[in-house]
Order: sequence, then C-alpha cells, then structure tokens
Amino acid sequence: MATEMIDRRKARYVVTAHRRGVAAFLLIAFGVTWAYLFTARLALGLSLVNPLVQLPMGFTPAIAAVIVRRRVTREGFADAGLTGLI
Repeated sequence: MATEMIDRRKARYVVTAHRRGVAAFLLIAFGVTWAYLFTARLALGLSLVNPLVQLPMGFTPAIAAVIVRRRVTREGFADAGLTGLI
C-alpha cells in the first residue's frame, strides 16, 4: 500500500514536470521568435523576406530546448542520446 502511494506521487510529479517543460518550451520558442520578428520589422525596418533576417528564427527552438532541459525541468543532457555523435 505504501509503495503504491509513492509510485502515484512520483508519476504525478513526472506528468506535472513534463507539462511544465512543454509549456515553457512553447512560450520561449514562440515568444522569442515573435519578439524577434516584431523587432526586426518594426524597430529596425528589415525585410522579413531576407534569409539573413530569417536565420536566427530557425535556432530559437533549439535554444528553447536547451533552456528547458537545463533550467526548467533540470533533466540535463546525460539521457539525451548525444554521447555517440561526436
């Protein structure tokens, strides 16, 4: 009975941490992208058709993933499957 309660609490924490990570990722990725778009177009007057203006927007999901894994969910990168790539 006691182990069953511990497992339920752990499962509930994992689901909560997962939802918090997904929400943080979406907020960071879309928020930074849209903020960059508005800044580039309205404040700097750059054309959004220019590929050099579009380039930083392609990296915002990767940056958001690093921030979420390191700071929000505190998962780290040990289990990310990146060890055999280098």
